[in-house]
Amino acid sequence: LLGSLALFTGVSPEGLEHLVRFGLTHTVAPGQVVVRAQEPGESMFFILDGDFNVMQDQRLATVLRKGDFFGEMSLLTGEKRAAQVAAATRGTLLEIDRSAFKILIETEPAVLRQIEVIFGERCKANADLARNKADPEALKVSLFQRFKKRFGLA
Repeated sequence: LLGSLALFTGVSPEGLEHLVRFGLTHTVAPGQVVVRAQEPGESMFFILDGDFNVMQDQRLATVLRKGDFFGEMSLLTGEKRAAQVAAATRGTLLEIDRSAFKILIETEPAVLRQIEVIFGERCKANADLARNKADPEALKVSLFQRFKKRFGLA
């Protein structure tokens, strides 16, 4: 499942095995909150099974399903969580913390390229949602620089 995600395009099977070995697997019940908006976060989550509601400003923003992930912006940049995520159904998550992710980016250079692409996509989508006039490319560059600094790559 992880190997099929765009984030891990070009990552070796050994690199993916490392993530699974050092990650934490959680089984969550319907209604259980996984992350809360405006809280700090040092990990990201991959949905192995189930549906998860993403709530922003007390409204349902989207539903994430098997193969989706969330929490990457907090993990990668140190930003507070942007939304609350709660299980809509019984589900299973793989949680990856900063130290496991650091080892991955040090051993798998393809991940850096994918992160930059994802930052660009997320910045554009967030600017569109907010009808913000901010330059998505400038936001991407800023986020990518913060990511590299956070992981000692700058």
